[in-house]
Amino acid sequence: MKMKLNISALLARCIEDDNGNLVSELVLPKTIRAVAKHVRMSANKARRVAHLLRNSTYMQALAILNWMPYRACDPILKVLHSAAANAYHNNNVDKRELVVLSAEVNEGPIFKRFRPRARGRGYPIQKSTCHISITLRYYKIYNSDQDHFDDF
Repeated sequence: MKMKLNISALLARCIEDDNGNLVSELVLPKTIRAVAKHVRMSANKARRVAHLLRNSTYMQALAILNWMPYRACDPILKVLHSAAANAYHNNNVDKRELVVLSAEVNEGPIFKRFRPRARGRGYPIQKSTCHISITLRYYKIYNSDQDHFDDF
């Protein structure tokens, strides 16, 4: 089975085999993603927390989210747990090998309501929502002898 691999996405690492010779292996980065949509929170408030998670390991991100006093930490923590569970369930990846590649918060639809006021008037209220997406990265070793990937 022939595979076309994008050379720019590959990494190489040198290891020693059983005889002490240096052998290079191709390492391919893989990503896992989880998304929470229509979270009832301002996108700017959630972005403030999500910005701190980028380029940290999964364990560091858990520690950051558990000790921060913001309300935005709870939904972001749920998405982070979901992405790690996806990596474990779908690809059998240990959670300690995961790195937060990106944490994005985009604006969602706005719920429009009216607040009753004096003399029969109504003032508009806009309840904002956001979409939270977290992408985790891990590495797979390309084994050319058997034409498949091994865990890194």
